[in-house]
Amino acid sequence: LAMGGRIQLWVHIALFSIFFALASSASLTGAQTHAASIERFFSDIRCKSLLAGSADCAETGVQSIVDDLNADGEYENTDVQGASIVSSVETKFQALFAKKTNVIDAIATAAAQALDENAEVGSTDLANYYSSQTGLGSGLPAVSVDQQFGGKAVSRQNSVFKLAPGVQSNNGDIARVVAATAALDTTFIDNLQTVDTEAKWQYFSSRLGVTRVFPGFEWDRSCAGTYSDYEPRTRPWYVLASSGPKDIVVIIDKSGSMQTAGRMSKAKEAAIAVVRTASSNDYINVVAFSSSSTTPSCFPSRLVRATSENK
Repeated sequence: LAMGGRIQLWVHIALFSIFFALASSASLTGAQTHAASIERFFSDIRCKSLLAGSADCAETGVQSIVDDLNADGEYENTDVQGASIVSSVETKFQALFAKKTNVIDAIATAAAQALDENAEVGSTDLANYYSSQTGLGSGLPAVSVDQQFGGKAVSRQNSVFKLAPGVQSNNGDIARVVAATAALDTTFIDNLQTVDTEAKWQYFSSRLGVTRVFPGFEWDRSCAGTYSDYEPRTRPWYVLASSGPKDIVVIIDKSGSMQTAGRMSKAKEAAIAVVRTASSNDYINVVAFSSSSTTPSCFPSRLVRATSENK
């Protein structure tokens, strides 16, 4: 009705404009003719859309438009079964999530076996293993552009390893993880070829800061030409997988003693790092205290879901 009122208003405006323009040139008859044409035009629109079945409209509303299209051969009716469509969509989603779950389960199983303390591990010389950058390990595997992976040059035959900032490649424990997780290539390849042919990136990260990614590719570089850092252990997906959903309260001391030696800036950096690791499965808030305590004005008395907006 509100839209109908606006159309009626436009009819009046159009009529007034034409009457004014033509009457000023002493052509009242012409004004009446044009006004009648415009009124019929708007009336037709109103009856075919907004006033379906009303007393002052012979048309049957939107159905008349459909009938016109049918008569012109430009439109056809198709009966659909809503329940069948919903069931089909449900089945497709179940199959999709089942494939993704199977991929993840296969990686988890293979990783647990590879990193078992009793598992046999190959050479711990990193020169035997492909990495995500030149100058580390045996360097990059042979790659080719692959549209399934966003047009990136990748290797579907090899994964690559990446070390987190501060992780030393000459550390024996690190070398063992790199060597052990090389066995995941068999699982990665099988997942892509048989379990889920539409799978994208597959990866594994250890608590020691070793990440293995499949398919293998060269890591992105910064503007300065150096390889970008990647710290998996502070990523929400890693924290969620390793600890599950959490309730987090970050408490920051803002008393006078924190204003010296850069303590407050360090406390803020630490708090921000904690907040960033939280995922939307976590609930979080921040409390600052000195002689009294304060909380964020938006969430003064409760934990909130750690969504991007809330963080």
